[in-house]
Amino acid sequence: MSRAMKTLPQSIQDAVSIDESQLSIEFANFSATYMFWLWNRAEMQTAVNLWSTKLDTEKAQAREVLKKEAEDLSLKMTVDDLKEKIRLQPGVVHAQTQLNLAEAEEKRLAAVCEALRSKKDMLVSLGAHQRAAHELNLND
Repeated sequence: MSRAMKTLPQSIQDAVSIDESQLSIEFANFSATYMFWLWNRAEMQTAVNLWSTKLDTEKAQAREVLKKEAEDLSLKMTVDDLKEKIRLQPGVVHAQTQLNLAEAEEKRLAAVCEALRSKKDMLVSLGAHQRAAHELNLND
């Protein structure tokens, strides 16, 4: 399935872009910006863990109910049949969907954090260039 590329939300563009004419402000704001995105990623990692646990619980509960129903009706189910029936249970479908969404968002947040690590490196480099240019101007 082909999907069109989306533009980045403004909040992400603002976080990862650098205004070279405002390096002092960029340096001053960087730690708070980086912490904001790291915090949000950590929160999403928690959501991933919670939904993963919920999915495991829903699967276990569905397995027990389906096995009991099969026993009560004297039905034989193969392991594959049982797995498929478990996978289709509403609670399992819901937990799997929420887990998928949380994992996708965590990956997006990880990408923002990676871009911010690159921004930090660029800020350090730009700051060094700016200092060198300033020192050169002082020596003229």
